[in-house]
Amino acid sequence: METNQLNSDQLTCPVCLEFLQDPASLPCGHNYCMKCIQEYWHQTEVYNCPQCRQKFPSMPGLAKNILLANLVENMKQAGFSGSSPDEYAYAVTVRARKVNVPESESENEENPQQQATERETTWKINEYRAPKKEEKNGFVTKKVTEGTEDNRRKEGMMETNIEQHTGMKDGENNDYVMEKQNKYIQEKHGTNKQTENHEQKEMTESKCMTEHGNDQKAIQTESARKINDKAVKSVKEKEFISLLEKLGLKEPYKKSMCKTDAIVIKKMALCEIRPKNNKDLPYFYLERLIMMDYRMRYLFCQEIDSSTASESQKNRETEVDLSLDEFFSDNCEDEEEVDTHQSGHIHPMDLQMALLHCSDDFLKQYLYSKLYLCQYALPFLVPDPCSSNIEFPLWAFHQIKISCKDTNTQSSKVSSVVQTDMPLVSFIRLGSSLVSKSHIMNMVLNRQKHNTFFHRHCKGSRRDNVLIDGVVEIAWFSCGGRKDDVFEDCIAFTNLHGDARQYDKQVNFLLQISAVNVVFISDSGLKEQDKVFLKKFFDSPQPLICLHADKEIIKGSRSGQKIRIGLKNRNEAELTEEIISILKHCLSVSKKTIRIEACSDIAVRHGFVVDEENKDCREGRALAEAVVCLVKDKSLLERKEAFLPLQGHMWHKWCQEDKELYRLKQKGNKSIEQYRSEIEGRKKRIREEQLRRAFPLNDLMKNLIDILHSHSKPIKMYFLQWLKVFLDELLADSVPELQQLYHKTWLQMQTLQNKLISPNEISELQAVLGELSNQISDCIFDLKHILREMGQIFEASQTVKTIDGNCIASLPGIATELLISGHPLELMDGDAAHVPVKWICSVLDKVQEKLGDVRLFVLSVLGLQSSGKSTLLNAMFGLQFDVSAGRCTRGAFMQLIKVDDEIQAEIKYDYILVVDTEGLRAIELSNKKSLSHDNELATFVMGLGNITVINIFGENPSEIQDILQISVQAFLRMKQVNLSPSCLFVHQNVEETGAKDKNMEARRRLQEKLDEMTRLKPYMSYCATPGTEVPVTAKRLFNKVVFLEIEKDVKEKSFDPNHLEKYSLEQKQDSKLFQLQNYVR
Repeated sequence: METNQLNSDQLTCPVCLEFLQDPASLPCGHNYCMKCIQEYWHQTEVYNCPQCRQKFPSMPGLAKNILLANLVENMKQAGFSGSSPDEYAYAVTVRARKVNVPESESENEENPQQQATERETTWKINEYRAPKKEEKNGFVTKKVTEGTEDNRRKEGMMETNIEQHTGMKDGENNDYVMEKQNKYIQEKHGTNKQTENHEQKEMTESKCMTEHGNDQKAIQTESARKINDKAVKSVKEKEFISLLEKLGLKEPYKKSMCKTDAIVIKKMALCEIRPKNNKDLPYFYLERLIMMDYRMRYLFCQEIDSSTASESQKNRETEVDLSLDEFFSDNCEDEEEVDTHQSGHIHPMDLQMALLHCSDDFLKQYLYSKLYLCQYALPFLVPDPCSSNIEFPLWAFHQIKISCKDTNTQSSKVSSVVQTDMPLVSFIRLGSSLVSKSHIMNMVLNRQKHNTFFHRHCKGSRRDNVLIDGVVEIAWFSCGGRKDDVFEDCIAFTNLHGDARQYDKQVNFLLQISAVNVVFISDSGLKEQDKVFLKKFFDSPQPLICLHADKEIIKGSRSGQKIRIGLKNRNEAELTEEIISILKHCLSVSKKTIRIEACSDIAVRHGFVVDEENKDCREGRALAEAVVCLVKDKSLLERKEAFLPLQGHMWHKWCQEDKELYRLKQKGNKSIEQYRSEIEGRKKRIREEQLRRAFPLNDLMKNLIDILHSHSKPIKMYFLQWLKVFLDELLADSVPELQQLYHKTWLQMQTLQNKLISPNEISELQAVLGELSNQISDCIFDLKHILREMGQIFEASQTVKTIDGNCIASLPGIATELLISGHPLELMDGDAAHVPVKWICSVLDKVQEKLGDVRLFVLSVLGLQSSGKSTLLNAMFGLQFDVSAGRCTRGAFMQLIKVDDEIQAEIKYDYILVVDTEGLRAIELSNKKSLSHDNELATFVMGLGNITVINIFGENPSEIQDILQISVQAFLRMKQVNLSPSCLFVHQNVEETGAKDKNMEARRRLQEKLDEMTRLKPYMSYCATPGTEVPVTAKRLFNKVVFLEIEKDVKEKSFDPNHLEKYSLEQKQDSKLFQLQNYVR
């Protein structure tokens, strides 16, 4: 039986089930029917052996093997049968043959037995192609061993075949037989050796193919990932466009919203209304954000279909009482109803991100500054929903200033957040977590007093979002110098939204810039690939903190700088203190700090898009750097004298002469005409001296005017913003040092005054303080001084008609463009207390030419120093007047705001001109006739505005009396020149009044105080000598000068004292401030 099987193996075609017909031998040593191997190659289009899979570079030459053909014939005569075929080759050949058979013949040949055979063959092929998993490892070794044993059996079989083929018996011509036998064995031995070599080669190739297969698999995986990313991007883009359509922002996204589009008086400012649909949300959000109302982030609109609402109402009316079992049973219909009602609104963070995507660079920078003032986190890395790019918005951070106060020295420093070195702590999450990462961060930052980072428990949050996943937000802890501060230094915190495993680029970037890495982990979903992901954090030299959401207590939780903390069932207060304590320790070990500006360089290396790299921004920066280089060449105290010659001592002298021209206080016995002629002559000589100093223009002013005259509007806007940034950097170190020296000298003087030391020493210190104050004033060299010089150049050229040039004539047009674009323009020089009338009139004429004959309403503000006037205007209108402690605003500045077309007919004005002024009773002017200065300023402000907002802060009686005295005298002066002033008293931080009687008492006292000031001030103003008769107008009561109904026009408002923005919002809405026609008498 063994011999029969050997004969069958050797002489049977592995493709068909028959003995070899026209046998052909391949170079590898295997034998096939001529027709079978040709059909196999034709079907597979690959020249290889079906058994050993050896490939041939070209089709081997096939010739009939006569010896094998004779052996096959002998085997047939002996009655032997063939062996089992090679399943794969058999299936290929059968398929090829069936293709060539006509359809009718194929149908006739089919029968149940044949179909069963084909099914069995197919099953065998599948079994051959997919061997069991446990047999895979030993598959190749088993084949090699079986092949070696077969070769040994085949050598013995050949000896028998030779005997049968030659037909010789033992003893007949033994020499001849031995010679033929040896020759045949040698030939077959060579063939078998070739087979063994081929099988070894097959093993090597198999190994190489495995390795190549792994490489191919990696390539295929990467290709699949790219395809998947492309598909995800396409879905994200569609979702983004759909979101823009819902919010009505598709057109603003195409052309980018600018700053003037956001700072507009809209109808929603007139009355307190809620957004009716999703398209109202963007403008409600912007309105509240520019007013710094922190509640704007919880805006959402729940759109419910009217038919659904009516159906729900019917269900509620027809509902019946339930039994206990029915009450606690799951009700799918109720769940569906809840889903129907709660699935429609837009995620609040999607609203914020959509607006940022629709904003140009300047509006984005403006919105970032407002978000920072609301103490909210800012986008740090922003994926583009329409591409695979990730943006690093460096430009947007330039207006943000951070203040840090040292706990030990109590010295504070205000600097740009872009230029400040500080440690950075990054928070990321792997997979889903039962604990909110952003909520934990809020607890660490401010002990949950404020939701700096939006989290799942905030109002309006929902699981589905479009734009927030993949965004990295950043927030800062600013040290206030208090003992209860969470940290002792300023620290930046970044928060990657979404599953970190999906955002490798953001994770690698954060890993490179972070001082401490904090990772939220859920062990239940931690896989082997997650451990590979975490390995780069584990191998990083920076400390690692792992927060496990599903663990309570972790044994062996510390390993050097690697720390693990369990979050499950933990007390929030205790957990917060533990995380803070560990962060302090890790930060003390790490010592790594970085600036946002340095982060931008790393972002470029990671392939991110930095917003400052656009062409206009780069060109504007280059121009600003060239201008600032000129300033750096001069010392701190020489800059104004060198580059701003029209603003020095001669300018102040000219202003005094100009005021005397109208006051005539030093006239003496001279006639008015003679005295005025002398003043005009002195003014002209001063101007001529100024012009000799100013012309030809210095390099700074010449370059500035050329840039503002010749370049495009975007480049000019970038240039001015960069110039402001660079000039602030020049003052960042020098001015704070002088201010600290001033503060130290002032404390020394206070100590001497308390000890009753001799007045001489105190007067010496006062002189030192005066000198330091002048030095601080001379050192301040910023953009408003440069623009003031531009106005002085125009004024001087108009006074003395000796200078020609289109460049000078274009200056009002340049200022007009800046004013319309949203830049504040100086109306009154605070240093000289003078209004450049010709310059302002020329600018306003250009405004009228550009905007047409528009209706303008002027709103001015008046109040004591540090009462929050600029802050109030910024909160009410979304402006950016400078705010700070002390005498921040000097002089007066004006800014233009457009009224929306929808409400122009209602309020009867097209634009509002807002005028911000310096504070009254300034400490810096205490020795410089401050009373006269304050009266003049109040008169100017009230005469300028259609309505004046009189800002009163707190309940100090002396402060209230000061502001009321000054205000009443200004009203009386307006009355003398037949002007009808209007005012609005805004009393901030007043104790909540709950009873109507108490309100009436406060109103009565206010009326009495106003009447008293009205009777008192005319006597002080008009009675130069005792006995002079008081004018009749002075005997009037206050409501005879200014129409005031104490019952209607005075409104108290209860509000949280720490939220001025909330008060401002409600004042705008409830007191109808913008129904301006009611205030014009």
